[in-house]
Amino acid sequence: MSKPGWCTGVYFVVDEAHCIPRWKNSFRTAYGRIGQLRAHLSRHVPFIACTATATDEDEAIIRDCLQFSDNAEIINLGNFRTNLLWEVRKMNGAGTALHEVDFMLPDSTTSPEDIPQQLLFANSRTQTHQLADRLRSRLPEDLWPTVQVYHSLRTTRQRAWMMYQYEVGVVRIMVCSEAIAMVSLISAANTMLSSLCTGL
Repeated sequence: MSKPGWCTGVYFVVDEAHCIPRWKNSFRTAYGRIGQLRAHLSRHVPFIACTATATDEDEAIIRDCLQFSDNAEIINLGNFRTNLLWEVRKMNGAGTALHEVDFMLPDSTTSPEDIPQQLLFANSRTQTHQLADRLRSRLPEDLWPTVQVYHSLRTTRQRAWMMYQYEVGVVRIMVCSEAIAMVSLISAANTMLSSLCTGL
């Protein structure tokens, strides 16, 4: 693999690169060692890291882990998307203020179509279930399946089924952990919310 001829037309792409700083010390320690592959490849093989959510601190960790040089090119296209509504709401109780997400459900919801498709990010798997329970408690029982939970402890089959149900519009609100960063449901969402951030 280190021979220049082998690498013609080969690119090494790390998608969702923000997962490197998030998970390299715990959930996926191998993420922190991805850059070691460079020792086995020709120096002519380009490495590309893609992310829409990395902070400046994340970027520094990604550059270090992937062994990017100081003159590596950074292309920032911003995170504006015409299909997403960005909204900031002050949450007065942090992790205990479950009622703060009530605004996600229109008053007198009677059908799935009344609920805009939304992604609600939580800080932990426990919070995903607490938030989903809160939202379901405000819906008629026949609409409870429109609110689902997505996190890393779901089986592969469960996650695939929930992704499909979200994409076809059966699931209207997906309450999720960072595990959903590994899939591309964002194109279907009308609203993405990051909820219950501690310390606000």
